[in-house]
Amino acid sequence: MIANVAEETPVEIMRKVFTAASQGTLDHPTLMMVIKLLNDAGNYSLSSELLRTWLAHTNSPLLNIVYCDLGDVLLKMNDKTGAEQAYRRSLQINPGNHRAQVALAVL
Repeated sequence: MIANVAEETPVEIMRKVFTAASQGTLDHPTLMMVIKLLNDAGNYSLSSELLRTWLAHTNSPLLNIVYCDLGDVLLKMNDKTGAEQAYRRSLQINPGNHRAQVALAVL
């Protein structure tokens, strides 16, 4: 998917990433790499949009983890209500998710 990165603009790369996410073909490691880059750049809005897109179109055993990631990003955006919803969704999928339990406890 991102084979010719050196030849593409950041906008083109993000378009491909969002297309793959919306088609359910973006793998989890690539998602996490892009999310880290976006978060490191302080682009939490785009990060949360990508996470939501991936979650809406992907059937993965890692959904509960990605919901926690979304909660973390929403907290950085000061969206405590959205973060709480994301952590609660994570716990619906995996009630034993310690990370989501701790995050909810400190909200």
